[in-house]
Amino acid sequence: MPVRILSWNIFNFAKSLWSKAEETTRVLELLHPAGNDPAYDVFVIIEPVCKRAPVGDVAEGSGPDGAVQLLAKLRARHNGRFWRAITPLCIYAKQRKGKGEAVCVLYNSRTVAFVGPDTRVPGGDEWETLTAREGTLHWVDQTTLPHSLVEGELHQGRGAVASFGIDPKSSCIEPATPHLYWMDHRAQGLSRCDLDGANVTQVLSCLSARSPSQCVPAPGVGEVYWVDASTHAIWSTAAPSGASTLRVAGAAAGQPVDLRVAGGQLFWIEGASGSIRRADLDGQNVTDVVSAMGAGGPRDLTVIGGNLAWVATATQSIRALDTVSMTVQDLVLTAVAGTPRSLGAHLHMLYWVDGASGEIRGYDVSSSTAATVVATAGGPAGLLVAPSGLYWDDGNDIHRANLDGSHPGSIIAVGGAPRGLHEGNGVLYWVNPANDIYRANPDGTGQALCVAAADAGQPRWLGTDNARLYWVDAGTARTVRHANLDGSHPDALPAIGGAVCAHSTNGLFWVDGMTGAIWSSALDGTGATLRVSAADAGAPVALAVSDTDLYWADASRQELRAAPLATYVAATCVASADAGQPTSLAVSNRSDKLYWVDGATHTIRQAELDGSTPEDFVEAAAAGQPTCLTVGHDHDFVSWVDSASNELRWTPTGDGDAVQVLVAGAQAGMPGPHRVAPGDSYDPQLLTNVLGGALNWRILNERESCPFLVQFKDLSSGHLFNLVAQHAPSPTYGGTNLNRKARDGVSELLTQDVFDGTDPVTRIVYVGDLNLCGVPNPTTAPECTNDDADGHSLDRGVLQSFTNAPVSMTLVQSAVRSSLKKGRAVWDQYREHAYDNIIAKGHVAAANAHVIDLVAGVLADYRFTKGLGPTDPIADNVFNSKSIFLKIRLGKTSGISDHLPVTADFTY
Repeated sequence: MPVRILSWNIFNFAKSLWSKAEETTRVLELLHPAGNDPAYDVFVIIEPVCKRAPVGDVAEGSGPDGAVQLLAKLRARHNGRFWRAITPLCIYAKQRKGKGEAVCVLYNSRTVAFVGPDTRVPGGDEWETLTAREGTLHWVDQTTLPHSLVEGELHQGRGAVASFGIDPKSSCIEPATPHLYWMDHRAQGLSRCDLDGANVTQVLSCLSARSPSQCVPAPGVGEVYWVDASTHAIWSTAAPSGASTLRVAGAAAGQPVDLRVAGGQLFWIEGASGSIRRADLDGQNVTDVVSAMGAGGPRDLTVIGGNLAWVATATQSIRALDTVSMTVQDLVLTAVAGTPRSLGAHLHMLYWVDGASGEIRGYDVSSSTAATVVATAGGPAGLLVAPSGLYWDDGNDIHRANLDGSHPGSIIAVGGAPRGLHEGNGVLYWVNPANDIYRANPDGTGQALCVAAADAGQPRWLGTDNARLYWVDAGTARTVRHANLDGSHPDALPAIGGAVCAHSTNGLFWVDGMTGAIWSSALDGTGATLRVSAADAGAPVALAVSDTDLYWADASRQELRAAPLATYVAATCVASADAGQPTSLAVSNRSDKLYWVDGATHTIRQAELDGSTPEDFVEAAAAGQPTCLTVGHDHDFVSWVDSASNELRWTPTGDGDAVQVLVAGAQAGMPGPHRVAPGDSYDPQLLTNVLGGALNWRILNERESCPFLVQFKDLSSGHLFNLVAQHAPSPTYGGTNLNRKARDGVSELLTQDVFDGTDPVTRIVYVGDLNLCGVPNPTTAPECTNDDADGHSLDRGVLQSFTNAPVSMTLVQSAVRSSLKKGRAVWDQYREHAYDNIIAKGHVAAANAHVIDLVAGVLADYRFTKGLGPTDPIADNVFNSKSIFLKIRLGKTSGISDHLPVTADFTY
């Protein structure tokens, strides 16, 4: 899949922009259309204004605040939870009135990963030796990554961030150890790290964050193998613990279809290339065992006698692979096979449906003979070959015949096409149209409901081993479920995705995001145990644990519930009438109080630990819109996040009327779970190196208009690429020096290791706004004849430095004019200079490179509403108004920017 990059110079990119509904909708619909997946993988915002600061410092001010607002709106869209933002740095600090410039980069973490650059960038000891100190406040800032911890001092220069993918509803800080625990949607599990960001460790894997398909149990291994449909990776999950292991990464697996286990190996069809691949059961030694040419368009991969057989659609024949000698042969030629589909096998017999005749045919591998097995099958929709016989459906009933084809007939009236058919351990299983799983004896007698739809979800890909029935729930849960062979005790393999809390002595607790059951383990993730069943837990949305009891907010019963850690017997602690609509929850062992947020009134309430004496603690006016409630470790304060103002607030446990703002929203970002260490001094600042230098932004050279470097990994190909963004102002800003910012900044850029050939990552995408009128030829972007002409000439010289050896980059997008300078605001001449460019190298292909003319769309809408033709003239004063041009072109009270966005797709 190509990496889709959008670059846009938006000088007006500020918090105030997002208070304008029309402008907000226009940007959102460009980046991430409503109801769809993101339209781009990387979005670069050039020139947002920030507070004046030393070059390289973390940027603050209206531009970064705007990035926070945009990120929040993007994350509210379909699959928007994958949007991330890289903390912006100040790249230019010499503007007037205390202003500077930044570059903001947002990205879709589902398709690209922010990975650096890595520690080859010298960071200095000041980045390596930060330690926690008394009186330090830690919190999770959900805006810029959602990413890092807050601690210590803000350092000038290069910095680094840890991109954890934290879900604020599924994270907590255990204050005594201390560790941060979070549900990591990248690593797809429950992870933890020290509060300085070091020692990141996954303590539990998570199934619920993936999209499983093709559930295949491995007999005798105790593992079920499955394909993550979103990443194409192959995983295995142990039952019943739910421990999941990545076996074959998506890049190696390709697009796996028809996953099979044979002879202690994994086999699958690689759907993109048409080859057949194999791997050891532990995922090692992935290789093609049959080339695409040898496979002949394979489908219906099946196992026969430890070997493989499949339908070669290119020739309509059936081919086989000897898994010992790894040789391929045609078993059944086209003249005999007919139009084969639904291939299956038992012992030495292959069976298939001839789609042309509707017959079921067979081939005896031992005697090399073929014959019609069931002549009157009626065009079966699918065929199941089992030790007890042949089974097929006709869209309404399940039919059966003996393996020799005798005694064919209907045995089960389903009432519609069954959505899954499987035989295991002498029992026939199927899914009816209502998503119930049924079971019966092989002859159709003894039909009984096995797993009701309420527990089964939308079951597909049934499978069994010697002890359990497995299936993929293809509904919104997207998980692997299991039950005993008789259907009892249906459950999802433990999935972590709900609330999380931790206790230094009593361990880690979490809510199974699929079932609502509550589990616990040691703080290192070992010993995972079901503690409170889904029926007793209800719908827990928040957890808290004291020295002796577990508490949770049950959204279904609208009450607080509790269970002693000794017995885990659940009971009501605070009834619905007093609990209100409980959301966030915290416990103080020092004051022996239970605190919670009533979501209906936005008050913070309290009660004794046994639930008695419930009362208001902090009134709504002082609390704001509270969430992420916590109690300080070894001190008597309750703190929370006011989600309306993005402030961290607190008050003493004994006085709910003494509320103070602990950290203002501008400093806090979008705060989430937090922890206050003992002490009296609270001076929070952003710690930019929570992984000890493992990930870095980089300012390539400290000049005006400094280039900004980040490094991404294309998750579809696994390749790394460097992204460099730079604002190079127009030549009139350079005075008599004629565009010296672009000239000096870009020329010096070319001496950096990213461009001079010494960087091991040779794939580069450079986005900026050099003034490249007349490049590559004057007919598409004519030469300018005004005072800017000399500046353009200098810029073209800079471009030549890019395209010459040893840099040898390619101009992907620049010749089309992208500037919206107001002086030429007439309907057919509103675009001036060819400012915005994309220059790149190291890609396999570049496509879809163009300027996105937002003005043209507005103009077309206006013409349509007025009944005008495409070339009818429009008066200058009409065009240059908020009705058309100033909807896009930045004005005093409207518009977005004086540049148009540019885009290109890169394949690696």
